[in-house]
Amino acid sequence: MNRKNIFVTCLVALTCCHVFSQDKPDGFAAISGKGLSTTTGGANGKTVTVATFADLRKYAESSDPYIILVKGRITPPSKGDGVNVKSNKTIVGLGNDATLYQIELHIINQQNIIIRNLINRDSYVEGNYDCKDTDWDGIQADNSHHLWIDHCWFTHNCDGLIDLRGGCDYVTVSWVHMSNHNKTFGIGWTDLTDFRTTIHHCWFDSTNQRNPSFDMGIGHLYNNFVRKSMSYGNLARGEARVIIENSYFEDANDPVKISDNAKLYISGLQFSGCKGSTSGNVTTPPYDIQSYYSYSLDSTDQVKSIVSAGAGPIAGIGEWYLDPTGTDARRGINPEASILEARPGPSNTLSIRVAAGSRFTLAVMTMNGRIVGRFGGNGQSLIRCALPGRGIYLLSLTDCRSGGAIRSVLAWHGITGRFSCGR
Repeated sequence: MNRKNIFVTCLVALTCCHVFSQDKPDGFAAISGKGLSTTTGGANGKTVTVATFADLRKYAESSDPYIILVKGRITPPSKGDGVNVKSNKTIVGLGNDATLYQIELHIINQQNIIIRNLINRDSYVEGNYDCKDTDWDGIQADNSHHLWIDHCWFTHNCDGLIDLRGGCDYVTVSWVHMSNHNKTFGIGWTDLTDFRTTIHHCWFDSTNQRNPSFDMGIGHLYNNFVRKSMSYGNLARGEARVIIENSYFEDANDPVKISDNAKLYISGLQFSGCKGSTSGNVTTPPYDIQSYYSYSLDSTDQVKSIVSAGAGPIAGIGEWYLDPTGTDARRGINPEASILEARPGPSNTLSIRVAAGSRFTLAVMTMNGRIVGRFGGNGQSLIRCALPGRGIYLLSLTDCRSGGAIRSVLAWHGITGRFSCGR
């Protein structure tokens, strides 16, 4: 199937497409630096599926590139056991429930790593709220570059959910749900000043502090949703230079905070039920983000709906990485299967035109994998689907001839009436 053709069809039908990241990063993780042109993870390596801690450690700690697909829940021998992820790895969850339970991912002096579609949870020690003597982070990265963390859910760990330390550079954290935690997401712990992090479409949900916090470096935050941050929300301190755009804060204390010599520029923020600091301290951006990369902003009044629906694992992301020649892939892919066109209609309906050379099914799913419509047909078909409401939906076209290989995935932003296109 021609991915480019799908993109053009959506573009013509709806006049614009919203970028929904699938198999490559955006933001700082996408740009060149330190000897890499972008972040590709284990793209040039073998694809393996793991369901045990021993296998996860075996492939993640190998010096060879791998695409590692995590299936089900993996529990370590001892709570807080770590996996030392080496360079050129992609670790992705299959389905929307792949879980690293009480496991810390270490990324120390490495490069070119992708972590996607995983749940990482529950290393917390009851009664040890600060977790100073455990240091069990969901992801702990030191002195590493070109990292992409996407569509994960981190919750109830000890100590941080994500810690980027020692000047980790060219990092993007996108569509991640972080919840029920104290020290959520910290960036810094270094004297370096020129390292770069993009954080967008993330949901900080009932978290206390570091939502996130920048001690140093360059930060670009946009279209994030911060809800019930008890101590503070976004923090810039030290020598950090931070831009925050079109983010939504709800029932948050000190949603935007500054200390030391940091420079914080804000634009397009909205606050509901918040108290405390809501201002930046510079009137012009402290650096030129457009000189690094281009991006588009969702309207702030749509951020809560878009992010709460779309952040976290999504059934279907893992399947994009299946090797069609491997034992875990569904064989017999129909190269003629494609979604030709998808148009939003009145009363939350979709009209979808499909072409397939054999029998197929089309599933319409919410972003958390709940199927709201399933249809079948042969050859070219026009399908009309009623949706439960405005939001973000995935369309998954499957060739039934041999058990079903996902061929096409689209995401419909019903709030804006726009599509983003997948393969």
